[in-house]
Amino acid sequence: MDARKINPDGGQVSTPYPRGTSRRRSTKPTPEQRQAARQAELQRAIAETLATAPPPSEAQLALLARLHAAHPLPGAAAQRRSA
Repeated sequence: MDARKINPDGGQVSTPYPRGTSRRRSTKPTPEQRQAARQAELQRAIAETLATAPPPSEAQLALLARLHAAHPLPGAAAQRRSA
């Protein structure tokens, strides 16, 4: 059966939507909008964490330097050569 209904006054066919309009557009966010919202939330959380985190201790900085010397980040060697 069709979604349209027959009006009792004259038997004219009506639709569930107002005349001249089509179905409503979905208000569900698009994947791009969801990705942008996740990215914005992640950036907000990172900024909040950085603003409230204490500065690293000397031991943490020394450990980070040792780790970086043992396992440099990709591209770091090229940056050192060009500097």
